[in-house]
Amino acid sequence: MHDAYRELGLKPGASQEEVRLAYRTLAKCWHPDRHAGRRTEAEALRRMQAINAAYDTLCRRFREPIAAPQPNSAPPPPSPYGETYAAVRALLAALLPAEAEAMLLRMGRRDAEGHYLLAICRFRRGDFGNALTAAKAAVALEPGYAEAISLARKLEALQPKPSLFRKLFRN
Repeated sequence: MHDAYRELGLKPGASQEEVRLAYRTLAKCWHPDRHAGRRTEAEALRRMQAINAAYDTLCRRFREPIAAPQPNSAPPPPSPYGETYAAVRALLAALLPAEAEAMLLRMGRRDAEGHYLLAICRFRRGDFGNALTAAKAAVALEPGYAEAISLARKLEALQPKPSLFRKLFRN
């Protein structure tokens, strides 16, 4: 771990932002494309590999969980659709959003998690408008559903904004 910090020219314990900035600076300097056709090309390739390895090592450190979940924490309330949702998540993990969506649609009535999963299916199929509708339905059913709120915000950002020209000349 200390070698990774040294490779990036940092002191142990540097912040994630410091690691990112050091990596970007060194990558710009030692990128092999900048040294193509020169005597320093082999050295640049070796240095870039070492810089990438050090950056990967330190990034893994930042992704590690800080604390384990508390063993006495209450499990989430069971959903009446638990097995179906597990199957839908498995289909999504297998990159089969159309099949997952069909399974959800066969269910008929859905709770907030069902609408959220339907939004994910539709998003992965590229149906952003209907994905946004499903995400908003999940938020309406459970206003504190952080994943659904985050997805709805991302989908709203993807929606095309009407141009000033269209606003002025609307019939």
